[in-house]
Amino acid sequence: MKFGVLFTIASLCALTTIWACSYVPSKKHRSYSPAPSSALVTKTSPTPVTTKMSLREAVARGLIEVFGDDFDIESVRINILSKASMPLEITIDAGTVFEKAPSGKMIIKEMRIVTLPVHGNRQSINVNAADMGLCRCSDVDESDKLTVSQSSPPAEIRKLLELPEFREEDARLQQFAIWTITDNPTRNGYCKIDEGGIVTSIELEGIERIRYIFEQAGISTKKYRALRKG
Repeated sequence: MKFGVLFTIASLCALTTIWACSYVPSKKHRSYSPAPSSALVTKTSPTPVTTKMSLREAVARGLIEVFGDDFDIESVRINILSKASMPLEITIDAGTVFEKAPSGKMIIKEMRIVTLPVHGNRQSINVNAADMGLCRCSDVDESDKLTVSQSSPPAEIRKLLELPEFREEDARLQQFAIWTITDNPTRNGYCKIDEGGIVTSIELEGIERIRYIFEQAGISTKKYRALRKG
């Protein structure tokens, strides 16, 4: 009898040992080690939004410093310094005027865009331009600095700048056309242009071409002395 009881107890102990060795915790009871700190996702700062505006608006709001230099009757270098805390996209509109007192003026003939990503960033860009004062371009030295004017050019010049045929003309004829509006000279009263040491003025063929361009732009030719027929 004692032998049977001992045998039963021994059998139960053996079964208990087998069950304990073969037991695998369920998912519910499993433990997990924390993930290494290097695997944690870090948050990045949002990309600053770029503010877009015209050159004149940015100047008026004090967000940039700008001046023009290194110019002739065909181009001007525009230098822009950002004073803003956010990125800027500055549009230099065709028709923007740069001036130097008392009479020197240059007008931008093409639209250009300049990006200033951070405060203190400086950009310089050469832009096609024209003189707005017949023979007065000689009053301003190329080393002088031109400032942005908040005034708009005459409506007739704006019409020229918007006309594709005018934009396709060579810089020399564009200049004579603009002088026609700003100074209204006689046919023989145009300032001469020095092209690489060759000094030229406008011929009858050029006068006829300017008359045609004015008509295409919707500009009356009657009030311009050089364009009158007869």
